[in-house]
Amino acid sequence: MSAKQLQPSYAYHAEYVKDKNIKKLFSTNEMIAQPKYDGERMLIHFDNGNTYCTSRRISKKTNRFNELQDNLPTFHATLDLDYTVLDGEIYSKDWSTVAGITKSLPERALLLQQENEAKYAAFDCLFFDGEDVRELPYFERLELAKIVIKQLNKPHIHITESTPVNSRERGIALMDEYISKGFEGAVLKHLNMKYDEKYAILKLKKSITIDCVVYDWALGQGKYSETVGALKLGYYDKEKDDFVHIANCAPGTDAERENWFQNWHLMKNSVVEVKCQELTKTSMRHPVIVRFRHDKTYEMCTRETIFTEEEE
Repeated sequence: MSAKQLQPSYAYHAEYVKDKNIKKLFSTNEMIAQPKYDGERMLIHFDNGNTYCTSRRISKKTNRFNELQDNLPTFHATLDLDYTVLDGEIYSKDWSTVAGITKSLPERALLLQQENEAKYAAFDCLFFDGEDVRELPYFERLELAKIVIKQLNKPHIHITESTPVNSRERGIALMDEYISKGFEGAVLKHLNMKYDEKYAILKLKKSITIDCVVYDWALGQGKYSETVGALKLGYYDKEKDDFVHIANCAPGTDAERENWFQNWHLMKNSVVEVKCQELTKTSMRHPVIVRFRHDKTYEMCTRETIFTEEEE
């Protein structure tokens, strides 16, 4: 047996959504804010005694979502329910610890969890007792998730807290409050929207960050004339089966520059999180690589995931 193939819903960056769409969302007075954990998105499937933990990254070997249940034995449970799926974020001491737990072999993952427990913040329910509930409004799915969490009765698997919010400004204030408590930012959600509905989930972060593909590099000048001068960032165009250039980016320190040069055959088409001062319709200003996104493949970085607003 193996896990059902379910694609997690997409969270839009609130910074890139037009004001009229933001106002429309808040006009119904049905928005809430939740803290954004600095972890990794993961679905937990409870299937009649079997537990599967699937990431949103697709394995090149199997063409299926990576399964992590062997790395997370404390997440296993048998529910008094038919097939049920939770959506949430696995987190721990910090993001690098989570990456170690989810990217290592099971033996190494278990050793890491002896020092830093893996936890799970659930915020949605996709299937409940054998029924696909993704078409239900979010407030109903959230209540179903709470039922599952109560039945699990595991302190390290909990429901994400929610706070009513009536404006973007209030959301930003909550984002600052969450960040002061160690979270990455805030997530805004509409209580009456379906799971995959556009703008049902909005991310608020302190700076503008996007995920891009490092698809090529350019030779440097001067003392860098024989190594990487700049990394080329872009997104994947499925129709063309090729990459579209967005911007060039400095490779970081001299050691990082040399790492890109020496290990390009391994690092080519890596997905990285990039921070920038401004995102235009076709490019970005002053991009800086923040970290690798090992939980993503280059096929997941498309125009729609970066430039989310098209002209109407």
